[in-house]
Amino acid sequence: MIKVALGTEKFQFTRVLEWLDRALDDNVLDEQEEILVQAGSTNYIPRHKNMVLFTIVPYQQQIEEFKKARISIIHAGIGNVLDLADLDRVPIIIPRDPMRKEHLDGHQLDFCDVAGKELALPVAHTYKQFAEAIHNYNQDRKFPSFRKQLVDYLVSVVEN
Repeated sequence: MIKVALGTEKFQFTRVLEWLDRALDDNVLDEQEEILVQAGSTNYIPRHKNMVLFTIVPYQQQIEEFKKARISIIHAGIGNVLDLADLDRVPIIIPRDPMRKEHLDGHQLDFCDVAGKELALPVAHTYKQFAEAIHNYNQDRKFPSFRKQLVDYLVSVVEN
């Protein structure tokens, strides 16, 4: 199972869902594997029947789905990142881009620069990077051990 969490922002984030459909078309993902998506306000009709969208997923259910997932894919929201750090699961992170009207500002892009370079987390800005991150995904990889630095950075982002 693949778990995807796009957050609950009022902004559309269809790019990730389009990439998932394309990854299924390109056989990067198996059409037999269930893909559970917490889509928030993003309106999208998947082309593949194994991709199931939910507007909101109760928190505990979302955590259980992250635990069971072979791959976790998230937007670069602080809450999801910290949840996966607590679960010691490395997600594929996709930042919302304000130039695409997916968010108000570029804080998710800034966070992904740090996450990719300093934490070596898989970050995808393009479909090619997304497909490579899926292909190279190691579900046994543990979240980087410098959680305190991550939390300090995230707190500084929130405070600023």
